[in-house]
Amino acid sequence: MNHNPFLTILTATFNSEQTLVNTIESIKNQGFKNFEHIIIDGESNDETINILQKYEKTYNQRWISEPDEGIADALNKGLRYATGKYILVIQADDSLLGPEILESLYPLLSTERVDVYSFPVIFDHPENGKLLRKPIRF
Repeated sequence: MNHNPFLTILTATFNSEQTLVNTIESIKNQGFKNFEHIIIDGESNDETINILQKYEKTYNQRWISEPDEGIADALNKGLRYATGKYILVIQADDSLLGPEILESLYPLLSTERVDVYSFPVIFDHPENGKLLRKPIRF
């Protein structure tokens, strides 16, 4: 029986050695495990590839590294590999705030008939500190 994950998490990277470990750890340590994490790297020349190799067998993660035309191109590549029912984009300098985030997301998505769901984001502004940005209503 073919079992597709509930979520595909897409992460675009390019020379992300400073932030990527935090991003990966925040995803890897989720209590909810019915996801795949696809990382699309734009052929980084820092330690990004070494980080990806270190984590590739520690949870349900796949990655590719090749030249791309920017974030949109990388995410579109990731969509071609995605097998989840829903797509969640978490960039290489973002992270999930706690290990229960995906678990709390599951009931929302599994009981509602939605095509797009947007969540509040905490933005760390260099001058104004942490700001809560609420999603735009569709």
